[in-house]
Amino acid sequence: MYDYKGNHQSLEEVIFEKDLGITVDKDLNFRKHVSPIVSKANSTLGIIRRSFRYLDRNTIMLLYKALIRPILEYGLPAWSPFYKREQEAIEAVQRRATKLIPGFSELPYEVRLERLNLFSLAHRRLRGDMLFIYKYLHGLITTDHLLFTRSTISVTRGHLYKLDKPRFSSLRRQSFLTQRAINHWNALPELVVDSPSLDAFKWRLNRFWSNKPGLYSIDGDN
Repeated sequence: MYDYKGNHQSLEEVIFEKDLGITVDKDLNFRKHVSPIVSKANSTLGIIRRSFRYLDRNTIMLLYKALIRPILEYGLPAWSPFYKREQEAIEAVQRRATKLIPGFSELPYEVRLERLNLFSLAHRRLRGDMLFIYKYLHGLITTDHLLFTRSTISVTRGHLYKLDKPRFSSLRRQSFLTQRAINHWNALPELVVDSPSLDAFKWRLNRFWSNKPGLYSIDGDN
């Protein structure tokens, strides 16, 4: 056991700590964060179901997007789920929400999402990573630390915003934003990454990915 010291005093070792609404555990697998937010999102969904005598499609989607999905997506660049079990637990909340829509309960999940024009949460996490990188590289986000390094390798294909991807053997490190998102970012065309505004980037990204496998399935990064 390590003896951590601060101001010449021994510091208590903790298994997890909550900071700015995100629970960080000592192994950085974020299971301690996922379980409470899934529970809270499911409870909120239950309250909505019990509070309304009739819920139509538009009302359910409005309440879901306003009250439930933000719970599942708060601070995602910092903690995106690493294990399949946590990924499925998060996606299950959206599965339940879409089943509440009259006439949708017997449809396959992917069909429900496509008819609702609703991305899977797995795809939304990937899309969120792309938005974060765009904002970082275009000066819309400032940090005290260097998160990404622009590639200096001359290439004949690709775009001028390509990023270097450091090598790490740890699977845990490979799941960090600064690792997991780089291949997807580098694969985008220059027309997308060089968008003049964030709104333009969102529109061009959605259009580029319009036929991308995974938009309506839990394997959103395929």
